[in-house]
Amino acid sequence: MSGTRRRPPQPPLPAAVRRTAVAGAVPVSGSGSSAKAQALGRTAAGKTGTTDDYRSAWFIGYTRQLATSVVLVKEDPAHPQLQSLAGMGGLRKVFGGDIPTEIWTRYMRDALAGLPDLPFPAAPSLGPGTNEPGVPSASPTPVRHVGGKPGKRTTTTATPGPGTPATGPKCHAHKCR
Repeated sequence: MSGTRRRPPQPPLPAAVRRTAVAGAVPVSGSGSSAKAQALGRTAAGKTGTTDDYRSAWFIGYTRQLATSVVLVKEDPAHPQLQSLAGMGGLRKVFGGDIPTEIWTRYMRDALAGLPDLPFPAAPSLGPGTNEPGVPSASPTPVRHVGGKPGKRTTTTATPGPGTPATGPKCHAHKCR
């Protein structure tokens, strides 16, 4: 259209968020499934995944230049549900660190041929963490048990800190006992 200006593309997230997300990724180093991704021979990060009953497996990884996801599923037109990947490639069970990681590594090697190995930027300091409003403080504070009546003995419980499981009645099928 004439008279319309096209805005330059904007990054989907602010720079600080992008740097933090990159810093929080799992670097491709070590053993196990990452050993297959290390064959790429450059700075990369990624994550494997496998669903229940091995119905899908994936590897999602990236470098500074390219992000790629490899997801394996098996379908049967006669049955509308995903089928187990067991037996694929001669493997008893297929995990994200198996076939998907090998495919990812081969693809990325070819796609990035001739490009420099760029390191990820250092993560910015985010400062001290804080809890969301309404989260109990980490130090226990005595509180009166609800239902205490004057003249009757009341119990005192401590407010649980973050990560402390709540204790109370066990509920089964939405009926507390």
